[in-house]
Amino acid sequence: MLLEGNGTGTCAGGWQFVYSGVTGGQTYRLRTHARHREVANVRDSLLAVALWGKWDPATERTGTIPYNYLLPNSASPNETDFESVVTAPEGVKELTIRYVFRWTAKGTSTWSVPQIEPATAAERKPVKVCVVSDGTKMGLKTKHPMSIQGLGLAPEVEKSINLWAGLILDACDRRPQFILTPETIIGGPKPLENAVTVPGPATRPFEQIAREHHVHLMLGVYERAGGARHNSTVLISPEGKVVGVYRKAHLATSEGWSGLTPGNSLLVFSTNIGRIGSIICMDTMLPESSRMLTLNGADIIAWNEGDKSIIEATLPTEEVRYRDGGDVGETTFLLRRPHLYSTSTDDAVLGPLTAAMNAEAAKAKHKTATLGETFRV
Repeated sequence: MLLEGNGTGTCAGGWQFVYSGVTGGQTYRLRTHARHREVANVRDSLLAVALWGKWDPATERTGTIPYNYLLPNSASPNETDFESVVTAPEGVKELTIRYVFRWTAKGTSTWSVPQIEPATAAERKPVKVCVVSDGTKMGLKTKHPMSIQGLGLAPEVEKSINLWAGLILDACDRRPQFILTPETIIGGPKPLENAVTVPGPATRPFEQIAREHHVHLMLGVYERAGGARHNSTVLISPEGKVVGVYRKAHLATSEGWSGLTPGNSLLVFSTNIGRIGSIICMDTMLPESSRMLTLNGADIIAWNEGDKSIIEATLPTEEVRYRDGGDVGETTFLLRRPHLYSTSTDDAVLGPLTAAMNAEAAKAKHKTATLGETFRV
């Protein structure tokens, strides 16, 4: 099937195929391939979409029809593979696959016939999560008072370990698979003096709790790493091992001059409940934080905050869809237009006024140079 531009750059059209005999609840692998040349931007211009149901070719909007994108993967500079493993919604009997060619004045694309075959869905289980806050500030008492001693740490650090060990044990009574705390609960009020090594004496009581209760545990700590001090989250596995440490990448203003050092990675850690990433407080002010974790494959993004002693929730297993029927994750990725975002990674741009001032300065520099050269001549 050939699709090509008509010289305007504004048209959008394509081919579509309708298949009957689809079974709701069955998982399918959908694949196709496109050869292309002189297309303005392949990511923008070529699209393959699976609509669960029969879609009238003259219909512009999906309405309530659920749909999935076939995700593109460059096979060569002039070839792109499209593939997705998706589960048909219950009650569906037909599938429409549409190829779209758009937003390019010239260029051509030649598509293969769609391949549709039964597949096995990745196993997804619900995950029970507990967010633990300091219940003592609410006048509550822990059911598991702790008196861990002899860790060789500052008294205020050991006090924080005992408090939070008890609070976490309260949450363990609810049998969650994942427990997380607010930021910097371990380290005391003097982060530079009382920051702790990870793993180390301060994490061992929590490693034991994670092991005995078979729970994933994420702690907020002030971490000591060589000569640096970080605002960090520590992920401990149900085997009682520290499997990852995230160091806050975007420090609050006061943190930035207090002696704390920012981290330089937005990390995602693989676990048997999914891929877990973390953001801390000021990280949430920048959408790049959660976007990069998602691009790095995060299934769960932990943000440590709570207004109750224990907040309990179960993460669902079903796909989350936008109101127009699109899978949230696929839609978010496929709506992106990365070639437009280069300015956002330019260190010289500090804001809209700065960008405007930089542009004016560049013009002024060019004008001055031109006048100077003319004057010398």
